[in-house]
Amino acid sequence: MATEILISNSPGETRVAVVRDGVLLEYDNERHDQRSVVGNIYRGRVTRVLPGMQAAFVDIGLDRAAFLYVDEVTVPGEEGELDAEPDAEAGLVDLDPGATEAESGPETEGAEQDLDSDPSAAGAPSEPGPPVPSRTRPPRPPIEELLQAGQDVLVQVRKAPFATKGARVTTYLTLPGRFVVYMPTLRRLGVSRKITQETERRRLKEILSTHRNAQEGGFIARTSCEGQARQALARDMEFVRTLWSEVEERGRSGPVPGLVLADLDLVLRTCRDAFSEQVDRLVADDPDDVERLRKRVLRHSPDLANRIHLHQGTIPLFEASGIQGQIDRIFERTVRLPSGGSLVIDEAEALTAIDVNTGRYVGRKNLEQTILATNLEAAAAAAAQIRLRDLGGIIVVDFIDMQLPESRARVYDAFVRAMAEDRAKAQLGPINEFGLVELTRRRTRGSVHRRHTEPCPYCGGRGRIRSKTSICLEILRSLVQQAERHPRGQLWVSAMPEVAQSLSQHPQLLALEERLGRTVTLEARSELHQEVFHVTVR
Repeated sequence: MATEILISNSPGETRVAVVRDGVLLEYDNERHDQRSVVGNIYRGRVTRVLPGMQAAFVDIGLDRAAFLYVDEVTVPGEEGELDAEPDAEAGLVDLDPGATEAESGPETEGAEQDLDSDPSAAGAPSEPGPPVPSRTRPPRPPIEELLQAGQDVLVQVRKAPFATKGARVTTYLTLPGRFVVYMPTLRRLGVSRKITQETERRRLKEILSTHRNAQEGGFIARTSCEGQARQALARDMEFVRTLWSEVEERGRSGPVPGLVLADLDLVLRTCRDAFSEQVDRLVADDPDDVERLRKRVLRHSPDLANRIHLHQGTIPLFEASGIQGQIDRIFERTVRLPSGGSLVIDEAEALTAIDVNTGRYVGRKNLEQTILATNLEAAAAAAAQIRLRDLGGIIVVDFIDMQLPESRARVYDAFVRAMAEDRAKAQLGPINEFGLVELTRRRTRGSVHRRHTEPCPYCGGRGRIRSKTSICLEILRSLVQQAERHPRGQLWVSAMPEVAQSLSQHPQLLALEERLGRTVTLEARSELHQEVFHVTVR
């Protein structure tokens, strides 16, 4: 199967697509004036310490203060080997791999809690509970023993600001290279979970251990280092060491608050995190991007340089590749399945719901087989949409009810296999008797839908408005009230044209006029909202 990375640089925006055999697998974008802050390192100042919440607010120079939870504060003398190796594919490492998503406190990637407003900050968890001790480290000191107001701290953004919430930050800094991630604050070694062969895991750990200095921090081998020569890993380890030296120097002398190190832009992040031997071609439509990519690849993976190409021709890259239509469908609520079934995807404040429907598909044998076939198709499609839309937090997939346990097991296994292609960390719960699967997926920023849309000024973000029939009935009630208050005078109704037309044909209007002995004059005003009307007496 041919896998390609397509990078399109248009005015004001860079877009990246990962495509396999013409099918869109991943999509991301970055606006030139709205660079992501995830991965950035800042020199910040603690503005408030909240013992009751075991958290602190840190001014890092953004619009809202960042939120720092106690489990994200380094403890002096903390060291040791990793009992279970974290995923390091996004550069930001989960430093408590023994804890589940639900146990990792308000910084939980899969189940983000709301933040209450604060005069100087984004807010904090709305219902904070006591911190849960990690299974891989001893109980931590309370936040008031680790931080004080006015203290300067070096922090890294783990989660971007979102809506009214500020960034989530950590003092466990991680510096990703091409093959390794450096953790200067921890003396630990690890290997990406996606490297499963035990002999290779031992080889990589031995290389990391051999080339690590006795007094320096820890390293994690990324998936991309599988099969790489010792010299390549050693060079990458030296590169991130040098980078850390620069960060240390800027962290000591830079302004407070201030940016110490910005993460790479989308083009170079894609090269670092996704461009590997498994990718057949990388095509970009900007000559400058092609040059930057080749320079970077020649430094760490020269064999990949000949896979980088400049898009030729007048047809835009994404249209020429036939994926623009697939990108447009990311923003649709309903996703059609090839068989005729569909997915309906709704993003709410607390979770995202994905509902599976049979639609036009009626099957060939019996109801159970029809439902099973639809659910199997939906399992792959749901996982693809979760990945494409970058859905995060709690996600509930509502498969069509199945009677047989073996049918539910087949659907669940298919969904697990499909989710395994996702580079973001996710945890799946079991499928229940009603066909529901609940999962949590790492959230570092808003979904594609939230990043590209804004609340409808007409419906106020509800997605639905009251029907014209409901508004007409409310107008009739208001007419009765106004007539009782004002026994004399002509009744006037001002409403949007469609509502006025519907009201003029309503059978109860004529009956009301006869009952009141007064006429009602309708005035159509196009500037009015469908739910807004005025009843006056003149």
